[in-house]
Formats: sequence, C-alpha cells, structure tokens
Amino acid sequence: MIDYLKPGECRFTSDDILWVMNNCLEGWPTKESGYNDAPLSKAVNPHMPKETELLVIAEIKVRLALCGDSGRKFLAVFTGANRLRDIRREDLTPEWRSVLSYVSGTCRRCMPCDHCLVKNCKRRGRKPCTFNQWVNHNR
Repeated sequence: MIDYLKPGECRFTSDDILWVMNNCLEGWPTKESGYNDAPLSKAVNPHMPKETELLVIAEIKVRLALCGDSGRKFLAVFTGANRLRDIRREDLTPEWRSVLSYVSGTCRRCMPCDHCLVKNCKRRGRKPCTFNQWVNHNR
C-alpha cells in the first residue's frame, strides 16, 4: 500500500492508479513533513503549477474512457455522492480488476508502438488491443 505518491513518481502500476483514484481526483494532497524552512534558491520551472498532477489524472481518465461502460462504472465508484473510500485491489470485482489491469502500465494498450513515446518499452513491437480483446485474452 502506498502512503504518498509524488505526481512525477507515478509509473501507472495498478497500485499507483488505485492510490490516485482513492486520493487525487479532487486535487493532489500535500504531504505533511513538519519542515518549514524556506528553500535557499528558487529554480525557474517552465511548467505551470500542478501540471504534472493534472496530466497524471487526465491520463488515467483517458485510459478509463477506453474501457467504455466498465471504465465509467469504475470511475463512478471513486467520484460523486456515493463515493467509496480507500478501495484496495482485494475489494475490486472481477470486472474492475480487468479495468485496472488494462489501464495499468507505462503506455496505453490501444496505442500502436510507433506512436508511443516511451523509450525502452518492454511492449515494443506488440500489437495494440482494445479493452474487449484484453478481457477475452486474459480469461
């Protein structure tokens, strides 16, 4: 179980995705450290504040959208008035485990490798697949 995940450390493992779904859909939490001293220098950052956080959440939502109705149901569990809290992998139905498995990983499973920007990808050369193909193959 992950205690805290920095946005730049997200590698889209199933544990990373569950942590983001449980903690970050309404904004990335800050980690309390107790250290309050001001930094010595301030580096210029070319990115907008919270850009990485927004990109991680958006990527997960795009991957969930590729799962159709199953992805929408999975997302609904973590959002809205009836939102469940602290869901663990053991709590997931078989359908949701399939969704989590499909959206996990360094790159999108539906994307052809020649469009992928991940260097040294272990999936290089494999054919893309849809969510339905993924579910049928992993039964």
